[in-house]
Amino acid sequence: MIETLIFPHIPKAAGTSFGKNLAGISDHFLGVKWDKVQFSLERNIEKIHDIHLDKNLEEFLSNSVDKHLRVTLAGHFGYKNLNKIEINFPYKLISFLRCPKERAWSQYCYNSSEKHPPHADFKSKYPTFKDYLLKFHGKNPQSKQLIGNTTSAQESFDKIQKKYHFIGVTELYQESLDHLMRLLNINNIVEQVHVNKGRENKGSADVNVTDEEHEILNNLVGLDTYIYQKYKKTYSK
Repeated sequence: MIETLIFPHIPKAAGTSFGKNLAGISDHFLGVKWDKVQFSLERNIEKIHDIHLDKNLEEFLSNSVDKHLRVTLAGHFGYKNLNKIEINFPYKLISFLRCPKERAWSQYCYNSSEKHPPHADFKSKYPTFKDYLLKFHGKNPQSKQLIGNTTSAQESFDKIQKKYHFIGVTELYQESLDHLMRLLNINNIVEQVHVNKGRENKGSADVNVTDEEHEILNNLVGLDTYIYQKYKKTYSK
């Protein structure tokens, strides 16, 4: 039996930590290259398809079901990328959300830093957070990445509920991770792998973002905020 997990990683939403955790529970962990998203995604889907064929043939020839095999695919891709590909094997979509305001601020800080290869060009185009919001951020990027454009917040939530096997919340990472392990029938305790230790040095959006920028953000992430709060409430109980 093969269990395939596909993880569209929303930038600055627990992806690096979650990727490490997923790699630890996977027999095969494949990553999509950030600079060649569609090409890399298609090649990796082909690899997973081959893994499924090999496993099915092996079990057919041996007339038995071998051990459980878990394959995970992760990267900065989304609905529009997956929608271009015919996937001929069963899979489970999983992802993480983050507080929309904090995620926007975190992404701006990261893209402006030396950790981001084209940071100089980015900083010249968007010297302030306000410039970034008005010219680059876009409306509701988290839900748009996961399920594309919709007409309402409730429609977006319902589509995510229907299409995704698991949605976690970055701010409640361990609670989310525990829930996923239960869904996957993994009994061993899996703890968060801490890899983004410098995040707190940037400060929070509440401290660093101006009232004007908050107002702009409110108009950009209303739908994302609705969905984020719905999932956060499930882990806060």
